[in-house]
Amino acid sequence: MIEEIEKLISYKFSNRDLIKEALTHPSYAHEHGNNIHNERLEFLGDAVIGLVATEYLLRRYPERSEGELAVIKSRIVSRGALSYLARKVGIGPFLLLGEGDEKQGIRERDSTLANAFEALVGAIYLDGGLEKVKEFLLPWFDSLLINLDECGTKKKDPKTELQEILQGKYRGLPKYELVSVEGPDHEPIFKVKVTFRGRVLSVGDGKSRKEAEKNAAEKAIEFICGRDKEDGII
Repeated sequence: MIEEIEKLISYKFSNRDLIKEALTHPSYAHEHGNNIHNERLEFLGDAVIGLVATEYLLRRYPERSEGELAVIKSRIVSRGALSYLARKVGIGPFLLLGEGDEKQGIRERDSTLANAFEALVGAIYLDGGLEKVKEFLLPWFDSLLINLDECGTKKKDPKTELQEILQGKYRGLPKYELVSVEGPDHEPIFKVKVTFRGRVLSVGDGKSRKEAEKNAAEKAIEFICGRDKEDGII
């Protein structure tokens, strides 16, 4: 497992215990009677990603204002963006989950994947330092920001922005559909998909339908604006 992960991220760890910690969900640790899981690395990774993103955007967009940079940064460090990157890297199948959470299907939840991605970045930082984190992250940031100016980043509401992107580029509107409601009654997780002309652009989840739609829209924007140029959505 460790060697496969190292190949996926193009980085070889000196301390491989950090990989296991980064990919261990709290539910797995609790079921196995220990407290070694990825929440502390997630906390660290969140801060490191924020720092790297800030420096990256300052260098990439020297003409943009602080407000514009803040909006762009919020897009590339959002849960939707990080879960998108986690899926692109392919770390989901390697997560260690408790049996109960596995049965509830949290492996593919945006929050689970985004947290694991942050933890992985935290692990790389502890093992190799900031430069190794940059080597890993910056190509992914480049990928997210392909066609950024064409897509736009000035709307803070992802649903509004997605609608304007699709209307402007493809003369159509997105559709949102509730896929499922999972989890216990006191803490449900709503799953919503957003489609365009019959094609699923993304699936988002959240603690309410509104939050799930917002996350789905955010991921759809990443899908449209951050994918390879030779790919299209039509």
